[in-house]
Amino acid sequence: PGNSDTITFTVLPAPPVTLTDNTTDTICAGTTVTFIANGADEYELFINGVSQNTPAPGNVFITSTLNNNDAVYAAGYTFNCPNYT
Repeated sequence: PGNSDTITFTVLPAPPVTLTDNTTDTICAGTTVTFIANGADEYELFINGVSQNTPAPGNVFITSTLNNNDAVYAAGYTFNCPNYT
């Protein structure tokens, strides 16, 4: 018989992240849009799958470079567990 050891893991749930903006669904080219993320400790904003910042505690993102059909989402991190919205 060999030696054995037990390891117990705690699986943390992904944070419930929300993303809102200050506009309607239609904007003009060059319009400044403010996005606000909530529900996590740190946030990372993506436009068309490209990160716009490194994860940080700030939850407000401002951009004026959106184009037709751009996809914007936020990743929220709590205890280093990501969730996307």
